[in-house]
Amino acid sequence: MQTFVADHIGRVLSRQFETHVTIGNINLGLLNRIIIENISIQDQHSDTLFNAARMSAKMQVLPLAHGKIVIDNVQLFGFNVNLYQKNAEEAANYKFILDKFASNDTTKSRLDLRINSLLVRRGKIKHHLYFKPKTPGRFNINHLDLQQISLTASLKAFSPDSMNFSLKKLSFKEQSGLSLKKMAMKFTANTERAILKDLEINLPKSSFHINLVEANYEGRPTKENINTWFRTLHFNGFITPSHITLSDFSSILPIFNHVNDALYYQGEINGLPHQIWLHDFRMFSRNRSVNLFADFCADFTHTTTATPTLMANVKDFSLKSFAHDFITNNPTGHQQQIHTVIKKLGDINFQGKATYKKDDLHADGILHTQIGDLKINGNLLDKNEIDATISSSQLQMNKLLADDPKNMPLQSITFDLSLKGKLIEDKHPNIYAKGNIKELTFKEHRYQNIYIDLRHRAQGFEGKVKIDDPHGAISLAGRLNLKSTIPYAKLDIKVKDFNPHALNLISEHDSTTFSAHITTDLTDNFPNKIKGELLIK
Repeated sequence: MQTFVADHIGRVLSRQFETHVTIGNINLGLLNRIIIENISIQDQHSDTLFNAARMSAKMQVLPLAHGKIVIDNVQLFGFNVNLYQKNAEEAANYKFILDKFASNDTTKSRLDLRINSLLVRRGKIKHHLYFKPKTPGRFNINHLDLQQISLTASLKAFSPDSMNFSLKKLSFKEQSGLSLKKMAMKFTANTERAILKDLEINLPKSSFHINLVEANYEGRPTKENINTWFRTLHFNGFITPSHITLSDFSSILPIFNHVNDALYYQGEINGLPHQIWLHDFRMFSRNRSVNLFADFCADFTHTTTATPTLMANVKDFSLKSFAHDFITNNPTGHQQQIHTVIKKLGDINFQGKATYKKDDLHADGILHTQIGDLKINGNLLDKNEIDATISSSQLQMNKLLADDPKNMPLQSITFDLSLKGKLIEDKHPNIYAKGNIKELTFKEHRYQNIYIDLRHRAQGFEGKVKIDDPHGAISLAGRLNLKSTIPYAKLDIKVKDFNPHALNLISEHDSTTFSAHITTDLTDNFPNKIKGELLIK
């Protein structure tokens, strides 16, 4: 009898969905429970769309008289879902199912549903867009393969005006290696307010917690009023102490494969119409060698697309000197000797602001290091065009460039420069630098007000440099390119009252000075042969 019923319902569903549906067995249990075993549904290409070893549900009868659907228990064990789309022109293999359930009735639904217990075990879901490239071993949204899906949840209320959902546990593994150990939360909502409580997301080495998020709005969002509805939305909540280990996301970014040191974080979330804020966000490493304190904002006010303006106010970012090895050790999984220049920066501290809109970045901040400070204010337009000012105060170059600072002739520099141009143009940088080296100490002599007006283009330089020192004035102008197809040097050099002894360049000839005017027009047309003019006056 049970097999006869299963076969009959299978044939009815086959006609309804215009595909092949088989059911192994249907058992009408006690207390309004129905159990379906070995159900299989094919798509319209004769591939298996869905199958399950066991499905069961227990429904209450009396609430049906009042227009309510109350299901005490729903179970789904050992199921497989196979979703795919062969090409961009062809519909997905599950669309015919959606079309069967689609309704032309535009009147407001009065569904009133309650599921006291929803239990899912041993599930698999595959979703492939076969016309999209695969990335073996890496997470790919176009080629999903979820396995070991387990779900325990309850839907205490679901109607047009309210919802009460409790997720006790959701877990799965994705073929790329991404693994969700546990997701849990409680969510309630009505036409004026929504509350998210006890959100917990656990990965193998990471944990994310939000104890409470409250949202207020006006009415129920619909397709027709969604823009107006968003203008009434306000929400706030707190990210309670959580931690992230980037190796959990190595299937997305393989560079994180060996980053096993956790970063701890917390902050406050606020939402205004068209804005999402992350206030007082703090992130730090276990030993506090890395520390971040900042505000972040995604602003949708002046955009007609889903791309917001991103803003960051970095109140403090510090990187202790002993954190340098921590940073270089993590990406590769074995200790690497950090670049000597970086290590000599010592403790690093940054405060500043940044704004990113479409492809344009603006940054304004100051970087404090052990060898001096660096101020930056500028724009990067279209990810390539730069317009910035950069300045320093007593940048100690001898500590940066030499193991023994006393043996380094270049000691310190103070400058104020503007940079304009393109990072890449015809495969090479095209940068224009103009400004003043206010002070430069070289071999214990302090030079002041060195004027620079240079352009770096196609691997060459053009422009002028001027030094006006009491012990020697030097000006240099022209063009120089030693890497072009035909290298050239077209320069005009003027030297007046140059006293190398007074500048600590030589120890003898204290009263000797030089003056000269040198012009060059040289090219290297042939290997090891230089052609042109060199004029010295």
